[in-house]
Amino acid sequence: MSALLFGCATIGNAFSTAENTSALFDTLKTCRINYLDTAAVCLPSNPGVPERLIGAANAAEKGFTIDTKIKVRGDDPGHGSLKKEAINESVANSLEVLGVGQIGLSNYTVGQVEEFLSVCDKNGWVKPTIYQGQYNAVCCKREKELLPLLRKHGNIESPLAGGFLTGNFSVGNDVSGTRFAEDNPGSGIFKKIYDKQVMNLAIKDLHTFLQQRDISLAEASLRWLYHHSAVETEDGLILGATKVAQLEKNKPEIA
Repeated sequence: MSALLFGCATIGNAFSTAENTSALFDTLKTCRINYLDTAAVCLPSNPGVPERLIGAANAAEKGFTIDTKIKVRGDDPGHGSLKKEAINESVANSLEVLGVGQIGLSNYTVGQVEEFLSVCDKNGWVKPTIYQGQYNAVCCKREKELLPLLRKHGNIESPLAGGFLTGNFSVGNDVSGTRFAEDNPGSGIFKKIYDKQVMNLAIKDLHTFLQQRDISLAEASLRWLYHHSAVETEDGLILGATKVAQLEKNKPEIA
């Protein structure tokens, strides 16, 4: 059975204090979720807040394994750099505020991952043990090339496509407070990826089909990913939530 991870993108917004973040972590423990995924560039409006709250809530002491990413986004100098000094500074800061001592591999193309692993082999360096990438029912092209490469050298994020696979956006339901809301800083990114006519039509058809069988789109999407996709037992699925109730609902729907 694949491991479940919690995506911490909502920490700093929905969970804005060390106290309610700590309470969230207690709920995660009851759901047997022991892995946290974050990034130094989160939140877009105030980078670093999730990392600081995770550290303040003593996640490492609670027994969580935590991963993060280099503080860089695009070519904007204000969003970090891939120069050696900037990378070292970003890593040092993340490890300090999180209270952890290891990093993983995320958001690289198949060719870059292959080159990365080749360099490790050539120099006798320790290879990354985790790769994080987007994979869900409407974004599964990685399973043809990237997953076999990772298996050869022996995580999966966005299981609900940022909420797109709930169907609310496609069928015209209220999306306030979601990643597709107009006031969400990241809405443009998600709409660029998923707001396509062919995808919306497919979601509407699937929504109608599932309604007749009393199954929600979210439930069907999670169950497909967990039981019928290319995900295997050594992989992990990253779940996100803006409310504890969402987490408590999504976890049983996978079973």
